[in-house]
Amino acid sequence: EGPTPEAGNGAAVFREADLISVTGLNPDLFFDRIYDNTLNGLISDIVEIEGPVREDVLARRIARAHGWARTGSQICKRVVRLAKNRFPITSEDVGLFFWPDKIDVGVWTTFRKPVENEVRPVDEIALPELIALARELRLRGLDGEDAIVAMAHETGLQKLRTTSRERLERAWRE
Repeated sequence: EGPTPEAGNGAAVFREADLISVTGLNPDLFFDRIYDNTLNGLISDIVEIEGPVREDVLARRIARAHGWARTGSQICKRVVRLAKNRFPITSEDVGLFFWPDKIDVGVWTTFRKPVENEVRPVDEIALPELIALARELRLRGLDGEDAIVAMAHETGLQKLRTTSRERLERAWRE
């Protein structure tokens, strides 16, 4: 399965859900049950557009939409509890990932490049998507260190740190 390519260049692009135009957000009601439908709508918008999306990234995006600079543990717990009732989940060493409804969990065929001048942190990308990137680069004839460096470049990283390297190497091996 996976995302559909962008028109024009054939490459899939990762875009964040546009939450600026969402109306009816009320930080004062965030923890009330009557606000569940509003939060479920936001969660659905984000997961369907950005998914697979890591749990804390999902919570952070919803916190920012409500005007909060920080995402506390209570906010995260509330968002994750609602998302678990709605979307398929995979667990990785970096956290839980919520998957869009119409995607086979764990199956992903295309890497979504970040928009120009943006970075997709490696630990925020589900392993099946990184494996899809490794597959693409292998088809281009890359191997070894060149492949790992190319994977880092494709995610927008300027500097390859140890934890990112280990995750990219794991995707390459799988």
